[in-house]
Amino acid sequence: MQMPDSIREYLQHDSVIVQSSWVEMRPNYVLGDETAPINFDVYKVNNFWIPADFDEDSLNALDYDNNPISFPDEVSDSLIKFSVQTDLTLNWLKKEVVDSLPENNGVMLKPDESSRKILGFQAITNVRHPDEPVMKIVYNVIGKKTDTLTQKLASDVHVITGEPEKLNSDNINLLADYAF
Repeated sequence: MQMPDSIREYLQHDSVIVQSSWVEMRPNYVLGDETAPINFDVYKVNNFWIPADFDEDSLNALDYDNNPISFPDEVSDSLIKFSVQTDLTLNWLKKEVVDSLPENNGVMLKPDESSRKILGFQAITNVRHPDEPVMKIVYNVIGKKTDTLTQKLASDVHVITGEPEKLNSDNINLLADYAF
């Protein structure tokens, strides 16, 4: 996680309070019925995973909390936004300065059964893209200031599961997922 050295010092001295934190993702394509609703829950991931090797088998073996840590706050054609628990965010920040804390293995967005479309997002690149998913963290340094930190996501993977839709014999059905 990239952050100013001053925040690192405040974190080492337990002088940071996370007031709010959320993830913003801007859809850049839709597969399926564009008018269909989409709903998902957000789960904290408990085990290490490698984006390049992640597939449906990895998803089935993924260890994540049974209870969702968040739900979508906003779902529109141009923005998907969900909150992240402030204590979890603070632990992720502190992990950058305290090695003994648990690893940040990220979160998983799991659509519910009623979702009938797939939303695509700008992939993570080496160069900042305006539509790239970001996490925003509003924090307060006790007795000093309130500021906002905008963080790039470290990695992302999309995995498609389930049975492909039955098509007529004139069409080819393609089911794929890819991570790199």
